[in-house]
Amino acid sequence: MVTTIGRHALVTIAALTTLGDAERQLKFHTRAALTAGASPQDIVDAVIHLLAFAGNPRVFNAMLAIRQVFAERELLPLQQQ
Repeated sequence: MVTTIGRHALVTIAALTTLGDAERQLKFHTRAALTAGASPQDIVDAVIHLLAFAGNPRVFNAMLAIRQVFAERELLPLQQQ
């Protein structure tokens, strides 16, 4: 279950994705979201949803930063839910 802090971290991840050029902050908040109970799929879904709003380059860059956090936590490959 995602905690309130986890939901806030997901909103922050979405905001940082739309801003662009915030890889360090995206990594920090991705770690926070995972620690607070968000699943990797929750994070991916939130960022992919932004394609129409933030554009492909920003979403792609965000996913690269998020993928690095998943890799360091040995969460790759993502499991189908």
